[in-house]
Amino acid sequence: MTDTVNEHQPTAELDEHPHQVDWDAVTRGVDTALDWAFAGIRASVRAMLVLVRVTVTVMASTLRWVRDNRERLLAIARRLRRPAILAASAAAGAAAGAVAERTLLRDVSQAPFAGDPTPYGRPAFVTGPDGRIYVHRHGPSDLPVVVLVHGWSNSHAVWHKQVRRLSDRFHVVTYDQPGHGTSDAPATWSMDVLGRALRTVIEFAGAEHVTLVGHSLGGAAILQLYRDDPGFCAERVTGVVFVGSATSFTDRDVVDGPLAHLERRLHLGGRLIRLREFRPVVAVTRRSTDLSHLAFRLVAFGRRPDPADVDLTEQLWMDADPRMIRGIARALDRWSGRDACRDLPANTAVMSGHRDIVLPSWLSRELAALAGTDDLVVLPGRGHQLHLEAPDDVSETIARIATKGASDGARG
Repeated sequence: MTDTVNEHQPTAELDEHPHQVDWDAVTRGVDTALDWAFAGIRASVRAMLVLVRVTVTVMASTLRWVRDNRERLLAIARRLRRPAILAASAAAGAAAGAVAERTLLRDVSQAPFAGDPTPYGRPAFVTGPDGRIYVHRHGPSDLPVVVLVHGWSNSHAVWHKQVRRLSDRFHVVTYDQPGHGTSDAPATWSMDVLGRALRTVIEFAGAEHVTLVGHSLGGAAILQLYRDDPGFCAERVTGVVFVGSATSFTDRDVVDGPLAHLERRLHLGGRLIRLREFRPVVAVTRRSTDLSHLAFRLVAFGRRPDPADVDLTEQLWMDADPRMIRGIARALDRWSGRDACRDLPANTAVMSGHRDIVLPSWLSRELAALAGTDDLVVLPGRGHQLHLEAPDDVSETIARIATKGASDGARG
């Protein structure tokens, strides 16, 4: 009887080296890959040679055609020379006319609200510790008081949309911060100057309870007043609204990205501020152009802003005193209002534009967190000039906080 062997059972010889590499298969695979690679290279070289040959042939044919038709081409050029000159002159004239138009419009728009006295109300000068302050009052004086504090290089005029919407329900007070608009510049710049000016305006308003609204630098002025005199604020302030503001303006430096790193490395912000003080630069930058209009639109606004709002913002910046711009920049260096947030009233709201690139919305979120308020509104598609871009939203938030503050003050 013969022994049978199962053909499916692995032999002992194979079991001894279960992981043996089949080098013949590897060699065949490498050879195949090299064959395909060299075939691709040969095809690419052939295609390039064909392309060069076609290019040379076309160029030679073109040069021969130009040589054979030289006289005809010269005659055509002579006939088109005058229309070409006229077209170039018209284009140059249109460009010069556009620049001249913007310049002339800039010159005649010094008073943007000449036909609308709403932003001016009842103006007055109030003497503060650091000079005269230009103040405007709107609406009956027996209504709850709302004080609107504008931002850097702006003036009371930027609140004209809020004045129009609120002055029938509240006594609205606007003013030019020190060194802005018509208010006097201080002898030396510091954030204390802004806080003292705000206290002077509150006292001038004569109300026991007020609601403060600060845009950008205006929010810093409010925080500075809380730092300097929290007792005064606790007695007089019943509500606060921050619009596109922050607890520190230098926190922008933590923004990441190649452009942010380049700006910090070259100190571009400080260089531009210093450059703004040279007389030739001032003369040029006080003239509006389509390019400057576009720049202000991209930096200060979100999607599809009203051109009139861009014009106003651009004009106010161009009218600003370069010494004030540099003084504020130095005052903001290393300034922080974080400690003052703990003294803010519970009746505090924070607003920001989602497309704000001047003070990004995460800074407003931080401000709301430090203030301990859940009343945070971030509007999509809006930029830094939120009170101009979304006047209804901002005005209604102010009205809500002011109404609640007046009610709490009456009970208190």
